[in-house]
Amino acid sequence: MLVAGLGRRHAETLAANGVATLTELGETVTGAAVPGIRDETLETLRHQAELQLFHAQTGTHRVDHLPDGEDKGFRLLPAPSPGDVWLDLEGHPFYEPARGLEYLFGYCYRDDDGVVQYEAIWGTDRDGEKAAFERFVDWVVERRRRFPDLHVYHYAAYERTALRRLMGEHAVREDEIDDFLRQEVLVDLYRVVKQSLRASVPSYSIKEVEKLYGFERTADVSGGDESVVRFEQWIEAQDDSLLDGIQLYNEEDCRSLQELHEWLLARRPPGWPWRRPPEERERKEEAEERDAERAALYATLLAGAAEADSRWLLAHLLYYHRREAKSQWWEWFHHLGLVGEEFVEDDDTIGGIELVGEPLPDKQSFIYILGFPPQEHKIGGDCVDPATEKTYHVRVDDERGLITLRRSRKRAEEPLPAALIPTQPLSDWRQRDAVARFAESFLADDGRYEALTEVLERRPPRARLDVPVADAALSLDGSYLFLQGPPGAGKTWQGAKAAIALMRAGRRVGVTSLSHKAIVKLLEEIEREAREQGFRFRGRKKSTQGVDETRFEGDFVDSNDDWKELLDPELQLVAGTAWLFAREEFDKATPQERG
Repeated sequence: MLVAGLGRRHAETLAANGVATLTELGETVTGAAVPGIRDETLETLRHQAELQLFHAQTGTHRVDHLPDGEDKGFRLLPAPSPGDVWLDLEGHPFYEPARGLEYLFGYCYRDDDGVVQYEAIWGTDRDGEKAAFERFVDWVVERRRRFPDLHVYHYAAYERTALRRLMGEHAVREDEIDDFLRQEVLVDLYRVVKQSLRASVPSYSIKEVEKLYGFERTADVSGGDESVVRFEQWIEAQDDSLLDGIQLYNEEDCRSLQELHEWLLARRPPGWPWRRPPEERERKEEAEERDAERAALYATLLAGAAEADSRWLLAHLLYYHRREAKSQWWEWFHHLGLVGEEFVEDDDTIGGIELVGEPLPDKQSFIYILGFPPQEHKIGGDCVDPATEKTYHVRVDDERGLITLRRSRKRAEEPLPAALIPTQPLSDWRQRDAVARFAESFLADDGRYEALTEVLERRPPRARLDVPVADAALSLDGSYLFLQGPPGAGKTWQGAKAAIALMRAGRRVGVTSLSHKAIVKLLEEIEREAREQGFRFRGRKKSTQGVDETRFEGDFVDSNDDWKELLDPELQLVAGTAWLFAREEFDKATPQERG
């Protein structure tokens, strides 16, 4: 049964309930129920099947408009501009084992006479990809000077994702892409189609949707997968006629996208408001000053630096956290912009949430049990209601499809979440400042961070490497030591022995990792080793109030939510994540990298 939006799980549920064909689903009575499928989802599938059945029986396509909703569907369309651009990329996902290649940037635009023109920028290797990306971005920036209200239209998430990835991989045009995203220059017509109408097509790929507005193709390349095959053939044969075929296919994609935009504008109900431009957010003066200082430090490091030498690497490390945070913030805003069934379809979020039974009183709170349909998600612990941006701490039972959350009685009248999304990224300004401090020290050559300098400059550790790990750690004097090996090789055991040896020698030890789970595992091993050696010490772990997995209470190590309590000079061991150790107050650390 080929029905747009019908996945395997729902197809199996329908078949188990006697609905196994397009005809049976399309002729299902409106309002009928099928156990295991939410009523809203079933109605969507029934309506879709009805439309496809109509086309199968009549040969005529039918398009139904969906109910209006604020900031969705046709309301996602901004006012058209003579400067608008329609973009389509061709990419090879397996050009390298762990990295693809965007080998063709194709786009349409209107010239000064209003005629739609097509341009192609090829990037057939890694350097060419970078040059093509830069050229396209620079062209859009220049065109926006003439047409400040222009938008770049694309279909589905591929182009937006590729542009974001390319700016990070090549470390170029970051500010320009940031500006495109902040100003909402990129517009996804797939979301407009999916949220505004339902049609008699078996899928909502542009190759199917274009049948609704009569677009006809002549290229002998039939799809993106064949484009990749042709590009592979070109790599082997260097026959440019293969590229010509790909380019014609890409041009038709771009022209089809432009015609889809015109078709949507024509179907848009008259009098509806256009999508509003995003509000400008004023940056804090402190952030502006910090950025200016970092830019000056970046320029100083790069002055006279050769590519990939220590100064060059350190200059780019200044912006490491910023680059890493961008993708997290993009995901945050993407999740906030989802609607309806999109929360169910997204792999990170939970949608289709409904209250199960009555809330249970518990002291000054109510405990709510919420149900949700089977779906992929990454929700657990802290999460956010996208409708209110309020944070909840939840327990998720995937087997039973239940969510448990607690809320104050004072909030009993507030609506419960209909969807949940991951929390927004944590602030990382302290880590950024720590890298800047190291960069300033490196330029001053003041010796404050000898071990980091040796790692940056790829110098061998100044330590005895012909002795047990604990003795090697004791031989360190402002240097570093890495323990590497597969799971089960004894890294945690050796790290615990080294930590005990260092504390016995009067050193202060720090334990850190990317996760609290890994920190706790090493602390458990350190305590076990201390008991075995008959050694007593005082240690403390940084915890977070209300988050049990951050706490550790042992024979020698306790937990505290206040980081200042870990500055106690009597402590021989302190433990926490990078948010603790990015502070200047801590000296030696024993990093614990799991896996």
